[in-house]
Parts: sequence; C-alpha cells; structure tokens
Amino acid sequence: MHADVDLYRSNLVDCHESQELFRLLLKALSRPGTVLRLPEWVTKRTVPALTPIISLVSHDVPFALIGSVTDGLDEALARATTGCLAPVTEAAFLAMIGGGSEDLAEVRVGTPERPDNGCQVGVQVDGRFAPTPAPTESATNAAVASITFRGPGVAGSTTIGFAATFDEVERLGSILGSRTPRLPCGFDLWLFDSHDQLIGVPRTSRIDFSVHVAEEGVS
Repeated sequence: MHADVDLYRSNLVDCHESQELFRLLLKALSRPGTVLRLPEWVTKRTVPALTPIISLVSHDVPFALIGSVTDGLDEALARATTGCLAPVTEAAFLAMIGGGSEDLAEVRVGTPERPDNGCQVGVQVDGRFAPTPAPTESATNAAVASITFRGPGVAGSTTIGFAATFDEVERLGSILGSRTPRLPCGFDLWLFDSHDQLIGVPRTSRIDFSVHVAEEGVS
C-alpha cells in the first residue's frame, strides 16, 4: 500500500505544475525538432514519458501504458488524473516506456472531420538528443541518427541528432516510421530522452531519418 501511495503522490501535479508542463508540451509541438529541457522536478518524481498523461489527462479521459510498467502505476495514474485506463485502440493518451513501434499502428488517428481525436503519445527513449546532426557522445554508444524535420513550424528544414546504442537508434527509427502519412489524420508524438530532454513531433511533420555508426574514441 505504501508503494501505491508513493506512486500516486509522485504522479499528482497541482495546477501550476500542470500549466508549466502544458506550455512546454505545446511549445515542443509548435517547434518541431527543437530540443527542450524538462523541469527538474519531473525527472525526480516520475518517468518523463508520462508527462502528457499527468498534465493533460482529466476526468474519464482514456489513457494507456505500454512497456515495462511498475506494478500499480496504472491505478496510481488513474487516481492522480481521474482518467481511466483503456486499450491502446481507445486511448486518447498513450505512454510508451518500452517496446517497439508495432503498438503505434493501433493508436487513434482521428478522422478527416475530427483529426483532433488522434492520440497524444509520449515515448521514452534511452539515448540523447542534441541540436546538431551529430551529437557528441562516448564511444560506448554504437550509432548516431540524424532526424530532419519539415512542415508547419519549421522554416525550411531543421536537423537534430540522437546518439544511443544501435538497437535503440533502430527502435527510434521504427517508431518514427510508424507515422504513415494520412493527413489531416495522425497522432502527435513527444520523445523523451534519458537526459531530461524532449522533442515534439506533430502529426503534420515530415521526417527523414538516417543512421551512421559512431566513430571509435569519440568523447
């Protein structure tokens, strides 16, 4: 019971915290590919990919969790947000803490008449974003990806980097590749790295993703 109470309290946000996170999430979507930093209190209390759920879910709003989830987390989130746990196909909000991209093929994408009914997705990735195509990382990382954004909110194009193990870079590529073009339908995506950073990928963004093996001895 003590662990359940702790999970509830750590994912409960007040109105000021909720507003702070709402502004950050909106900024990320309005400036696709801009690397932003989470408030320090978020990473001390919860998994960053849960940020959209804890700040935006309200009474009876359906949400879903995917991946290696702590026992009792789903019930704690339902209590903290007053939302309701739902299957991926019915969720308005989804947090992916692990796993591949196959589940994203099932998320809500809205309709041409109501594209705003598409899911809002937060994904945790184990690596580091940087506002340059080739971020500096240690030699323990096996690969670096370049992610180029085009579309609304971007003047021409912008490219950022993501450094991680080769498997995690491939996983990110698979996740981004699940965003099949179907405008105005689709889902909005926030990606949270393991260095307290996030980027927004709105459904209107066009993405080019390329990978190269990191050079040995980089520091």
